[in-house]
Amino acid sequence: MATGIPVTELSSTGHCIGFIGFRRRHYLVTILSGVAGPALAISLHKKGYKVILFEKYDGPAQGGSSLNLAPNGLRVLDSLGLAEPLFARNIATPVEVLSYRTDAGPLINSDVPSKIPNHFGYPFAGVKRSVFLKYLVESVLTHGIEVRFGHPLASLEQGEDSVTAIFENEQSVKGSFVVGCDGLHSRTRAALFGNETAEYTGMTQTAGMTLIPRRIRHMQNLYADSMHVISYAAGVKVLDDPDSGTHADTTLISWAVTRTEAQARENWKAEVGDRPDFLDKLNCEWEDGISAQELINGAPELIKFGLYDRKELATWHSGRVVLIGDAAHPTAPHLGQGANQALEDVSTLTELLQTYAPSDSGALATSTLRTVFDKLDASRIPRTSALVRGARKVGSQRVLPSVSQDAEERNRKTVEDWSRTDDQLLKNYEALLGPRINA
Repeated sequence: MATGIPVTELSSTGHCIGFIGFRRRHYLVTILSGVAGPALAISLHKKGYKVILFEKYDGPAQGGSSLNLAPNGLRVLDSLGLAEPLFARNIATPVEVLSYRTDAGPLINSDVPSKIPNHFGYPFAGVKRSVFLKYLVESVLTHGIEVRFGHPLASLEQGEDSVTAIFENEQSVKGSFVVGCDGLHSRTRAALFGNETAEYTGMTQTAGMTLIPRRIRHMQNLYADSMHVISYAAGVKVLDDPDSGTHADTTLISWAVTRTEAQARENWKAEVGDRPDFLDKLNCEWEDGISAQELINGAPELIKFGLYDRKELATWHSGRVVLIGDAAHPTAPHLGQGANQALEDVSTLTELLQTYAPSDSGALATSTLRTVFDKLDASRIPRTSALVRGARKVGSQRVLPSVSQDAEERNRKTVEDWSRTDDQLLKNYEALLGPRINA
């Protein structure tokens, strides 16, 4: 039976102005949004927890270009009923072929990605980031979960049996625990562990999205001189109206150029001004007949951002607050695992809460949360830390000078690695994606 328990207060007036009715046995979970936030909100809601999702922007975030969803991430989305609509609505586009080349010509061309779904249950797939985030938030609202936009976090105050999130708009909310899913520039992380100095990696990315009037399912990689270019399909939606469908043979291509460069800002805002000169040097043609210049010239806007490292955390929690996703383990984009590891965090945290603090178990002690969060650390930190280091290594290998022994060795090893049998290649994916369903 619902009770009118006051849980929301406006600190500007000091008066209680909002009530959220919920069973006494359920916990109010305050989640600060990011890619993982909506998925966790739905996951915990399905298990009986009372959830409020907070987002610092006035609506779903619009920054960034695209995300690569892998089978390990799609498996979590599917458990929440969120995977199938991604493909039915053409929000996600599967990868069927993977190619590597240099300025001198092709290195490898493999159809192993087309076999991934039969062995791991799901494909690799590209999505436009803003469209994907909008879809997730819409799904949250469909489940009847409350979302409050325009709530940048200011601070956290922890008590013996609760935690209060205080926002810049002078509103505050008290809950049983807080999960910080607020991404790369996490205010929750800063509230727990203090402000950090990010270390520039010496690399930037310049990215764009281009609508190509034909069906494309390639993920393509180019090793150029101190640069790397990647492109893949990220849906079949028009750029200025992501809710409008286009012909099935029209593909939205996401592309990004990584290069060594003097320090650049760490943001995803659209660049204003002339196109960078270095893009004119990319004159190759992909295997599907698209030229690099066709991609670059067809992008209505470019974004550019510096790639920065942050120190690895020994723990993701303090008291009644825990971090997941990029807030806990920000990673360079070179392995395409950022969103997927965040979704793995969602799955693990939900399972641990169900085991040690089910929604009908009564009062939630700080010691119980410590058990849950310690086990989350033990399960997830080794895996995410290894992938963060792996992404860092891949990134440094991608931007080698063309005329160098290191680049020659990288190219040789790329050919050698992808010359293995399909079974060997699929087995190599198991460490990243989990065991095969059809070995």
